[in-house]
Amino acid sequence: MLYATWLLHLLMFRGDGLVAWIGLLVVVQNVCTSLFNSHLFDFHEGWMYVLGVGTAGGMTLKTKFGKEKTIPENFVTR
Repeated sequence: MLYATWLLHLLMFRGDGLVAWIGLLVVVQNVCTSLFNSHLFDFHEGWMYVLGVGTAGGMTLKTKFGKEKTIPENFVTR
């Protein structure tokens, strides 16, 4: 299950750009360090992976699949 997650995260960061490289770097760093150390009880490494992949992944998916939606000027909220 973990290898499948890593594979999907690696596939998500294919492409050009700084954000894709940062995401790829976070995933590769986690894979390499997890092969030698167990991160089951390491708080810092786990959260750095979650925040790094979450932020870079969100930015990557936004650039791949859609632009920011804007609210029309005549739209009134009540």
